[in-house]
Amino acid sequence: MKVFISVDIEGSATSAVWDETMVLRGTAPATEHQRQMTQEVLAACRGAIKAGATEILIKDAHSRGLNIIPDDLPECAELIRGWAGHPFMMVEQVDSSYDAALFVGYHTTAGRDGSLLSHSLSLDVQEMYINDIEASEFLIFSWACALCGVPAVYLSADKQMCEDGARLWPSLVTTAVKEGWGASVRCMAPKKALRLIEEDVERALRQDLDVAKIVLPDFFKLKVIYKEPSRAFKVSQYPGVTMVNEKTVAYESNDYLEVLRTIMFICHYAY
Repeated sequence: MKVFISVDIEGSATSAVWDETMVLRGTAPATEHQRQMTQEVLAACRGAIKAGATEILIKDAHSRGLNIIPDDLPECAELIRGWAGHPFMMVEQVDSSYDAALFVGYHTTAGRDGSLLSHSLSLDVQEMYINDIEASEFLIFSWACALCGVPAVYLSADKQMCEDGARLWPSLVTTAVKEGWGASVRCMAPKKALRLIEEDVERALRQDLDVAKIVLPDFFKLKVIYKEPSRAFKVSQYPGVTMVNEKTVAYESNDYLEVLRTIMFICHYAY
């Protein structure tokens, strides 16, 4: 079995504020949460191997893609560091040879209150929708995997994102490791989070993966609402993007790869 894992940090069990996600600044809190991010992907690897995975490809998908400490990765795993600039972004290098995709450490979409770290790719984005569905990073990139016929079967994140993800894909197994509460976050004990991630990943991969495959819509309508009118005006210069109002732009296509390409450029995702 070949498994693809995409890993973020805002939905890890311990991170609560932005300073704790800036691991390249070298601060003590960042190092602590960098270790937790790493331990969560290692737990996912253990669960995948128990379920029969013999090849694992991991995309470090936070910030500059240089967060995961690679020392203890299993020998069957490879790690993608940095960004190639491909429209698949957080799942770059996934292809049809993979049996399943796992999403670890993901977070609630922009405009939702389930996490203090809620956003959709760019902090300039106030809200994002595809086909009138709130477009979390999980939605965007589980659909990218679906382009290759790879089902998204597992998600660890804050409680809100897990609930939203479960409504999207009935076969999805989730692990909610924390819950937003006003201007605070209630975090699960890290060791418990690691145990549950390992157990839940194994369960997710032991299901009928053909049943878990995602069917893409025939047509896509992207709407992005920015916090500042100047950003909306600037991105409206991208081919095919139109202004809806002073803060909102839209794009339509029947080709999801073109939607991903547009998102990559108008959300300034490249580092």
